Amino acid sequence: MDIEELFKKGFNFGYILSKFNPELSKKITIKPNPASNFHNGLVWGKKEFEKELVKTRENDLKKIRKNTRHKGKDLNF
Repeated sequence: MDIEELFKKGFNFGYILSKFNPELSKKITIKPNPASNFHNGLVWGKKEFEKELVKTRENDLKKIRKNTRHKGKDLNF
């Protein structure tokens, strides 16, 4: 298996592991291992999942805030 393939497999595994078992993902990636392309992929996959999770939560909050603002405008006091 070449370097790029190991990184891709690690990335995909890290992404999925972070999604379904974030505690284990955290434990595995806490100690750096620059010599391992698979481990580097794990770390980057974990980071990508976390980045997408934050973006999703930001979008959800924007939707909630938008809906809340509209509800307040409909009230006549």
